[in-house]
Amino acid sequence: MKALLTPVSVVLVLIAVVLAMLGHLPLAGICAVAWVGSLALNSMRSSTYERLSDPVEVLDPDSRALFLPVRRLVAEIQDKVANYPDVPMIKAMGPEVIREALRIQEQVAPSGNGVANLTHKNGRVDDGNRASFLRKRHRAPAARAGSV
Repeated sequence: MKALLTPVSVVLVLIAVVLAMLGHLPLAGICAVAWVGSLALNSMRSSTYERLSDPVEVLDPDSRALFLPVRRLVAEIQDKVANYPDVPMIKAMGPEVIREALRIQEQVAPSGNGVANLTHKNGRVDDGNRASFLRKRHRAPAARAGSV
């Protein structure tokens, strides 16, 4: 609905109607096509903004997998508070618990991105330390077996 009421959309529709009434059908058709194009651009732009407002969308797949349980927990808390409004404890603490859960969720998303930035280097996983640790761990049992 917002896309239909933008100034560009309203002006293009008015110009198309006026041109059609004056008998300039090809120009009215061009304005109608421009109107449809402006609607498409507005919807693409708004969907991009909606996607970027969601903290999960900016995470890499590994961090997203770690973030989903937090999101699920927040949804469960909101569901419990909504389904049991008669319980005295939920009446007293429900809104505060929801605020805190949302605050924690907002803090977890950037930290997941920070973990991804630490573990990835130049588009590749930087597992040099992990590989050397695994090599040392793999050699240790062989060294112990030879000393017996």
